[in-house]
Amino acid sequence: MRAKASVRMSLPDDCTKLSPNLRLADRREVIACSGKDVSTGLKLAQDGSDKCWTVTLEGEPIALFGYVQSTVNSSANIWLLGSDKIKTIKWQFLRESRKWLKQIVSDFDRVWAIADVRNSAHRDWYEWLGFKVTTTVDWGPFKLPFYHIEYLKEESDV
Repeated sequence: MRAKASVRMSLPDDCTKLSPNLRLADRREVIACSGKDVSTGLKLAQDGSDKCWTVTLEGEPIALFGYVQSTVNSSANIWLLGSDKIKTIKWQFLRESRKWLKQIVSDFDRVWAIADVRNSAHRDWYEWLGFKVTTTVDWGPFKLPFYHIEYLKEESDV
């Protein structure tokens, strides 16, 4: 029988436990976005989020996700970073991603994300959820290309 992942509110040390195991593409994205080392960048994402959750597998954090709410309109920037262990729960992860997105978007008119153009798994996952790449922007301290990805709930079935 396959192990089942669970989701809970993030604990302060989850990012410390996850950071050494982040997928290579996610490691690159954290560094490109923050200009910091992986551990510091992940901690900044967790601490800067209005809400943050941890995906655990057999008690081990294998992903963190969350959102930062805009202070000027009804929108939020969502994000997710994970380890390669997400692949072991691929189908559960995909099913439950839609459930969590539905829960998050219920509070906002617009949800958006950025994804390093080198991180094809992020782009594919966001598109599978119903997001659309709207533009490419230079982002972070290194001004590397990132996709700006938007989700408009009136255009989706989630």
